[in-house]
Amino acid sequence: MRFRFITFLTDFGLQDDFVGTCHGVIKRIAPDVGIIDITHGIEPRRLLQGALTLVDTIPYMPVGVHLAVVDPGVGTDRRAIALEDKSGRVYVGPDNGLLLPVAERMGGIVRAHEITNREYSLEEVSPTFHGRDLFSPAAAHLALGVALEEMGPKIASPELIRLDIQKPETRKGRIKRVQIADFSAVRSNGLIATGLEGDDQLRWVRRTSGEDHIILVTQQGQSIRFRESEVRVMGRQAVGVNAIRLLEGDHLAGCQRQVNIVQRL
Repeated sequence: MRFRFITFLTDFGLQDDFVGTCHGVIKRIAPDVGIIDITHGIEPRRLLQGALTLVDTIPYMPVGVHLAVVDPGVGTDRRAIALEDKSGRVYVGPDNGLLLPVAERMGGIVRAHEITNREYSLEEVSPTFHGRDLFSPAAAHLALGVALEEMGPKIASPELIRLDIQKPETRKGRIKRVQIADFSAVRSNGLIATGLEGDDQLRWVRRTSGEDHIILVTQQGQSIRFRESEVRVMGRQAVGVNAIRLLEGDHLAGCQRQVNIVQRL
């Protein structure tokens, strides 16, 4: 399948030539493909910011190849990947969790392949500039209709790297998802895990995979089940969203995480 557009998101900034060089690489391979720059202002190495920006913007973009590079692990053994979601969009970037939230939001991952075929990269691949030498050429070739499986070996969905997420829930039924990396700065007096309103109380904090189902049960017997991907990732101090509408005097009594077996398979 050929695509008319490549969207482009990075943490490169605009003060250097990195973005323009990647544009040039793409245009030399696919001169008729349009490039839409979503932003290059992601804070350096901020994977969560990049992932959330993709979630917020890709639904408004034309179906195409979505190239994203926020890559703290460049030069290590982290994989380069290309994904396809159920809507037919293709994503290109590092296997570090950056691409998965948006692919899952757009219906889920249909297939994923590691980018190893040197036919679709530049002749020389720098250990520190995969955006230019690996990701941009791959995105251009995919836009021209090269099949995803030509990029390299297939990767099973559970093998893909996901952003580490924890999920706090409160007595009054508020819930959110928080990146575990947000708690990396250890302080002797602790860190705020979630905002609380009034007399609400934090009841549970659970680590999840990003693709699990959540079941909540209240003291008066109400229950609800939903995919955790329906709840967006928020900052530590956010109070979260109402997961269930409580009757007067009711409160959350239990929470269970159920692994999405279908997705695992």
